[in-house]
Parts: sequence; structure tokens; C-alpha cells
Amino acid sequence: MNLAIKHPIYESLSADWSFFQMAYEGGREWASWRSDYGSQGRSRSDQNLWQHLRESSDDYQLRVDRSIYPNYCRTVVDVYRDFIFGSDTTIGREIDLPDIDLFLANVDQKDSSIDDFMKRAAIYAQIYGHAAIFVDAPQADQAIFTLRDQQQLELRPYFSLYTAPDIVDWSQDRFGSLEWVRVQEISYRSKDPFQEESEKTTSYRTWTREAWYIHDQDGQLVAEGEHQLGEVPMVLVYFQKHPTKEFVGLSALNDIAPLNRMLANTVSYIDEFISRQAFPFLAAADDMSDGQEEEMVISAANLFQYPAEAQPPTYVSPPTDPASFMKDYADDYLVKEIMRSASLDYFVNAAQSGLAKKMDFHRLNNVLTSFSRNLEKAETDIFRLWAKWQEIQEPQVVIDYPDDYEIEGIETVLKNAELIRKVYGDQSPAFVSQYLNQVANRLDPKMTEEEQQQVGDQLDDNAEDNLQALATLEAQRERFDV
Repeated sequence: MNLAIKHPIYESLSADWSFFQMAYEGGREWASWRSDYGSQGRSRSDQNLWQHLRESSDDYQLRVDRSIYPNYCRTVVDVYRDFIFGSDTTIGREIDLPDIDLFLANVDQKDSSIDDFMKRAAIYAQIYGHAAIFVDAPQADQAIFTLRDQQQLELRPYFSLYTAPDIVDWSQDRFGSLEWVRVQEISYRSKDPFQEESEKTTSYRTWTREAWYIHDQDGQLVAEGEHQLGEVPMVLVYFQKHPTKEFVGLSALNDIAPLNRMLANTVSYIDEFISRQAFPFLAAADDMSDGQEEEMVISAANLFQYPAEAQPPTYVSPPTDPASFMKDYADDYLVKEIMRSASLDYFVNAAQSGLAKKMDFHRLNNVLTSFSRNLEKAETDIFRLWAKWQEIQEPQVVIDYPDDYEIEGIETVLKNAELIRKVYGDQSPAFVSQYLNQVANRLDPKMTEEEQQQVGDQLDDNAEDNLQALATLEAQRERFDV
């Protein structure tokens, strides 16, 4: 049994996943990274730092050692994550399940809160296009007959997060539902703390709709079991679904990582120019030594004599045009193209008009909203599976990620609130109250639930008198000194 066989789609994307991962991580290893595309029918080696035609191997290695990586890929991924999980946003969770508060504080048996866990899932989804969350239940040494037995033994289900390269093979029915999936688990462990090297072990975990199996790297069955879920307990978290390939997602770095690599190479070429050509050298006629065989030392502390009839030596400076061109190419094209590809050109085009900036941010808002909805769906599904493991039918689970990430100044928000009060005040006081309540939460997103409830009650009580409702909102703003 050869469990190391990969799905054809996995084979076609694995090299790109490795490239995207390195583009996000950066660091010293980035410049020397290579990826072999031979398995995809392209017998070439792809490297991050390119060796130009007139560069020897020794010179190239010196440039690799000296290179730096301006990491825009990590900036883009982290900016998206911070928009969705930032201090100015609130993710609503109304989950009516047993011991849910205890579980939300530790969802993976590694002391990760639900927010920290989903942040990590969001990062993986952006890097690779998708990530996988498995909902598993620990195995008990004794019989479990009831939900109370399970709770008393603290054997509640838990979440496990896997990256796209971990999911090596799968099968779907004609409707796209999973029939089975296999993940590869690699670990480095040493039972002896004084052992020189940790032992690398590879195992394969296979889930079907009725059972699970664990095999070692030699294909020997290690453990197996059955479950009553009737489905594979895995949920995919997408950044964006791939337009042509089933099951997998499209990375947020698909177009950005190659641009970032081109930028790093351009910066490296500029550095090479500076280190080799930027310093002027002294040019003198070859007959100025006046017959002396000893090597002349020319410095600020020495006197250099030359014949009266000869031209004085001069310093020759290499032209700076190539370096200036490369710098302009990096600043005016590559950086702006990276930001445009990430829909973040709103932040670099300072000379744009207000309308143009608003259109740019509208594009970013659409990207964030789409990603937010994917996260919301994934989180809803994993809590549904968490309840299913505990034989809870039709669980009450409402996950609400923000639907809008538009950035507006406080003054603009308040002007809009006043306009809405005037337009809708007589028609729907309840709508005005609801809108003002949302604005109040934005003015101070760190309000406690009690404070939010108090503000909401005050706005509802004053819903018939919209002027008073707006006054309440103004007082709320002054209270928190926004």
C-alpha cells in the first residue's frame, strides 16, 4: 500500500504552495530557496534570487549572502487578517451548546482561543488558498454511554488545523461532497533528551464518512476506529475558491509573490551596483611613477608628485543611470503593482482624488467581505460538526463576521447618521435606532456587553424622538473621547 501517492491537483500545485510559503515567511533562507518543477513536466529548477548571465558562481553566492528580502507578501496577508480580526471589528457568536465558554477558550487542546485559532486559519488560507479544519474527538479508555459521561471526562471534541500541503489525497462524489480525505503528518520527536538528532516520523491519517485510519510511513495500520457522523469531519477554509480546480483554493499571493520576488531581485542588483561600481577610482598616467618600482600609496596623508608637464590624476565615477533606472523601476512600478494586486493601492496613491480613493477602497472592501463570509461559513460548519460529535441535533449556532470594512472618519459617520435620521426618522424609528446602535459600537468597540445593552436600550427608548436619539449618540462619543 503506497500512501505517499498524491492527488494530481496536489502534484500540480505543491511547488507553488512551497513558493508562497517561503514568500510569506521570508528571512535568510528566502534567497537560497529553490523549487524543483520536474514533477510537473518542467525539468528546471526555480530559484528566488536569479543569477545573471555575466555572474560567476562565486560572485552569485556572495550576492546571495548579502541579499535582503523586502517582504510585502507578509504585509498583505497580515493586513487582511488585521482588518477582519482587528480591535475595531466584532465577530458575533451566539452558540447554545454545552460548556461552550470553556471550549471557546481552548478549541484545539493547545490553549488556543477561537479567535487565535481562526486567525491562524485565515493566514494559512491566504498563503495557500485554503486550509482544512478537522473536528475530532479524543478516544476514551472506558465506555462512553451518555453526553454527561463525555462531559465529566472532559472528552469534548476539538479542532485541528492543517495546511494545504498536509492534505495529500482526497475523493469527491459527483456533487462535490467528500468521500474520503488523507492528510500527511510529519513530526520530529526524540524520546531521549540527550539524543543528538530528533527522529523524523511520517504518518497518514485517513478519514471516510464512517471511519478513520492511521498508517505509518511504511503503510502499516497503526490505529483505526468508527464514527457515526455520516460525513468526513473536515471543513475547508477558503481565501477564494480556485476558478478551474475543484476542492482547492486560490492563494492571495498568486500574483503578489512573483512581483515581490522581482522586487527583491531588483534591490539585489542595485546593491551589487553599489558594492562594485559606486565608489570612484583614481586614474593616472602610467608614466607618473617616475621610474620608481615601489608601489605608490595614495591617501590623504601622503604627497603625490607628478611631472609638471603631465595631466593631474583624476577620479573617475561610474555612471549612476543604471542604478537610478532600477530604483525608479522598483518604486514606480513593482511596489505600486504589488499594492494594486492586493487592492491596497488606496494606501500608496496619495495624489488621488477622494472619489478615486473611495473606489480603490471599495475594491479592497469587496475582497475582505468575500473572505470574511468564507470564514463565517467555515466557522459555522465546524461548530455544527462539534455538536454532531456530541449527538446534538439542530444546534443553535449563529456566527456573524462583519459584512463591511469601509473606512470612514467619525465626522462622516455622524453626518450620515444625521442624514439617516432626517430621511428615515418619521418612516422607521426602529431602523434609525438600529443604525445608531451600530455607530455607537463602532465609536467604542471595546464596550462591555452591559454597556452595549445600556446604549442600545437608551436608543430604543428614544426611537420615537430621533433628535433625542442622536443626542444620546453624541453624548456617547464624548464619554469615550473619540
